[in-house]
Amino acid sequence: MPSVSTQPLLHASDTVTLRRPTMQQGRALEVLGHAVEYLIDSRMFEPGCTATQSDQEAAAILMALSRAVFHEAAPVKPLRQRLAGWLTLRPSGRRDATAESPESVCR
Repeated sequence: MPSVSTQPLLHASDTVTLRRPTMQQGRALEVLGHAVEYLIDSRMFEPGCTATQSDQEAAAILMALSRAVFHEAAPVKPLRQRLAGWLTLRPSGRRDATAESPESVCR
């Protein structure tokens, strides 16, 4: 049974990870989001209705499932990280443009 956390969602030191969901994951996130919205709107904020503990637990379960689907999606590396990785994967036979050639070194 998932528990509802009272911790802040992001800290100043946290980094945001972008994710690219598949079509199925995107659809699951959409359906779960609508289910949470419907549950909260219809039960918890309806005049004359009081939210029960089971309503709150159901919303927490749906939100936990949504987070699980989101975290299964493939992370997207920022452009800076992709370029840095590409530049460091240079073939070992190539010389850097600033490196001296063997002919220019005094013996």
